[in-house]
Amino acid sequence: MAGEIGLLDVLEWQAWVDMESGRRVEMPGAEMQVLSDILAKRPYPGDLSPHGNAWVVDQALEAVDAFEPSLIVLHFANQSFRAMFGGLTDDDLRADFDELARQADRFLVKARGYEPIIFGLGGYAELKGYVDLTDLEGLAVLGGMSGHVCGLYRPTSHDLERLREDARLVRMTSREAFRDEFGGCDAFYHRFPDYLLEYEQGWAVKCPLVMARQPQRLGRSDGTVPVHTGLGEAGRLEDIRPLVEGAVAAGSKVVIIMGEGWSVEDFPYSSRECASRLGWFDYDLKSKLFAIFSGKPPVESEYPPAIRMYMEENAYPFSVAFNEPSRDCLGRSVNGFSVAVGNRSVLPHAFFGADVTIECYARYVYNYGSMAILQGRGLSPSRVKPPERRKEA
Repeated sequence: MAGEIGLLDVLEWQAWVDMESGRRVEMPGAEMQVLSDILAKRPYPGDLSPHGNAWVVDQALEAVDAFEPSLIVLHFANQSFRAMFGGLTDDDLRADFDELARQADRFLVKARGYEPIIFGLGGYAELKGYVDLTDLEGLAVLGGMSGHVCGLYRPTSHDLERLREDARLVRMTSREAFRDEFGGCDAFYHRFPDYLLEYEQGWAVKCPLVMARQPQRLGRSDGTVPVHTGLGEAGRLEDIRPLVEGAVAAGSKVVIIMGEGWSVEDFPYSSRECASRLGWFDYDLKSKLFAIFSGKPPVESEYPPAIRMYMEENAYPFSVAFNEPSRDCLGRSVNGFSVAVGNRSVLPHAFFGADVTIECYARYVYNYGSMAILQGRGLSPSRVKPPERRKEA
């Protein structure tokens, strides 16, 4: 049997698939009907629905009841999509943050017995305008739906001269200069662009082949994120993995709660600031997740900022650019069963590596359904609690 098995639910039908090839497979044991039931019971309401974060908690409570994990991760992204593409006023956004906190607290009250580590993933900047790079002779690549940082491949001297004249450009760093300053593994620089461009916050880079809707806000580079935990000190995001591993090994059950959009000033819990940068390099979202779940800086990953997809990378079709699941990560190393639930597509299973992952299946804010991914201990039928011992979540 393949290393990772997925279950797609698109309302009208479900299909079990091999995650590496994308081909259909048989359900890995009748006991896994529980996952089919969980996905079918509550369809994902969509990235712009105000009920997306409630869906995360509902699915998480079902998963806790079915699998009794030692470690569970909740990734809340609903407010991020709504802030960027939902036309929210500032008051609307504050209401979304209040709802996010209510849902996080609802899980803690209903699940019981979990030690929380809660952190924000950075705030937002209001859109100032666009930096149009569609007419360069080289190729500008955003590597996401919208942002103020992009990669540049094969630029001409004319491109570089033009870019340097733009007062909005904060920094233009070559691959060689970046590696000299921060080091890292060969795989990171295999995909690193020829130049990394960083513009002033609030300016959205416009590149070829970006299909996202027009944003109202952009993710902000803060350099630090707020963290609330009683498990110990976390001065950097890279410190979180050993804290969690130690707590679970000592017999505690732990829940990691991550909220996109929560910045130091917006965070509703008592907290300390946790570094999310190397020098001047502020981590983007995937870099933050890699640092949290691997315990290593993102220059040790395969995924630099402004990542470009390559034609030969056709494995793991449901994981988009992340063509190899994380092997050395918290979900696999922790001494106990792990579950992840999130309404940010792909990233929960790509970086956490839980035994069982439940996430939305959406692209560019278009909703296709939901998905579950099983690997490692998640493929063992003995991990599923018998139906007679489960309660109605």
